[in-house]
Amino acid sequence: MIFILCGAAGLRIGEVLGIEIDKHISPDFLTLHIKQKVRHGKVEQRLKTANGFRQVDLHPTIAGLLKRFVGDRKAGFLFCTRMGKPVSPTNIIRRHLHKALKELGYVNPFTGTHKAGNHAFRRFRNTYLGGRTIPQEVGGAMWLWVSTSLSCTECTEMYQKN
Repeated sequence: MIFILCGAAGLRIGEVLGIEIDKHISPDFLTLHIKQKVRHGKVEQRLKTANGFRQVDLHPTIAGLLKRFVGDRKAGFLFCTRMGKPVSPTNIIRRHLHKALKELGYVNPFTGTHKAGNHAFRRFRNTYLGGRTIPQEVGGAMWLWVSTSLSCTECTEMYQKN
């Protein structure tokens, strides 16, 4: 689920590890509120940029997967250890990502190994949307989370025109 969320929502690994069920997920599971990150096992209220503080809309299919993943849990970190602490990004890479990439036969064209980092998921959404006919003002504001002076209403109107 962690890789699905990172790819589908364009989240950095620290941002997704900082999600708490009762604080950052809307009741309908369609919106994530990014307000903190996990870095070196500690929660930080500081994100990489001021634009990092945002709401991320999820596709209904992803929201459904998220709802099933959360299950009956009402609070706590979305991705946590048995003790309720945030999961380490290093453990995710070593125990899950590299193992999965090796099983899939992936070869990194730069290193010649099966290894890749978590940031690839952050860029997936940008790359995917970048190949679509979405005006930069709309794509940047609504889906890529880059700085823009447009309001959400203006973005929605622009999107509907195109």
